Amino acid sequence: MSNVITVPKMGTTDRGQFTVVSARHPWRWVAGIAVGAVVILLLVSAVSNPRFGWDKVALYFRDVAIVNGIGITLFLTVVCMAVGVGLGVVLAVMQLSANPVVKASASAYVTIFRGTPVLVQLLFWFNLSALYPEITFGIPGVSLDANQIITPSPQRSLAWALTRPPTCRRSSGLESSPSTKAKARRPVPSACPASRPSPG
Repeated sequence: MSNVITVPKMGTTDRGQFTVVSARHPWRWVAGIAVGAVVILLLVSAVSNPRFGWDKVALYFRDVAIVNGIGITLFLTVVCMAVGVGLGVVLAVMQLSANPVVKASASAYVTIFRGTPVLVQLLFWFNLSALYPEITFGIPGVSLDANQIITPSPQRSLAWALTRPPTCRRSSGLESSPSTKAKARRPVPSACPASRPSPG
């Protein structure tokens, strides 16, 4: 009596011959429980600490200025994300360009802004007006001076020109008639507003 042993071909396995058992990782559970316990302790400590002043936090959080600030922050976030995505697409296309100047410029821009700390960039852009108090685009007589935009001079302000009182000379109320025959004088209405007598 001969025993026949069949050897499976290479690359084929019979899953029925094996029992698949998932590996056990007890230390993962220990680490997860430890981290969760630390987080819970921190939350309980923050909530139960009276020095946080949660009642005052809730009071100021409902303030109109805080709510408006949150809205402005969300609006600026959306705008900055849109500008960042658009600028990122342009820089990515520039880096794929065959022009070495365009490619090098895009790479230098990305390297500078990614390699510079954010705090340094904030200090630089905040104090940019100390280096460039006036930004021009080469158009004579046109500038983007922040001081002139925020507080324009009265002579250059259109609103001031439209709202200023008319310049007039107050007459005595009598003017000579153009007629040479009529020697009598007639009253002429004044364009200036009538002045009120001072009390007392």
